Amino acid sequence: MVVHRSDLSWATNHCAIGLQLLVVRSRRWPVRIPVRILSALIALCGVFPWLIVFALPWPHFYSAAVYSPNRKTAARIDDYNASGFGGADTSVELFTLHGLKQDIVYLGDFRTVGANDLRWKSDSQLEIYYDGPTCDCKSTQRVLVRCVPKSSVNSW
Repeated sequence: MVVHRSDLSWATNHCAIGLQLLVVRSRRWPVRIPVRILSALIALCGVFPWLIVFALPWPHFYSAAVYSPNRKTAARIDDYNASGFGGADTSVELFTLHGLKQDIVYLGDFRTVGANDLRWKSDSQLEIYYDGPTCDCKSTQRVLVRCVPKSSVNSW
């Protein structure tokens, strides 16, 4: 019987594969435990940042909407306080077109405007009474916004 060289390499490959399967099967449980631990650590690395994000408090506090007389436009106060991360301010947002269009019409120091400080004079005029030294106040195409310091109102 003549054995060809190709037959010998085939037999050697199959014996090597069989030997590897025997070694892996006999050491199956010691391999599983580290692989499972490593997989759990990798999964936790992916979940951990989301846990931190959801554990932090949301820095925005919104007031109830104050509607214009015809109820087509609304103003809402947004108190933003990032606590230890720095920055705190108050802004007044104006919503038109059923909430699809949003404009920031007032920007000032933290808690300088309360819900009682927003007053609609008409459907197109909004007065904002504020505490504090300065503010950034602007009007829109449809609504004239007038920012009035509370100190000037109290002096009357």
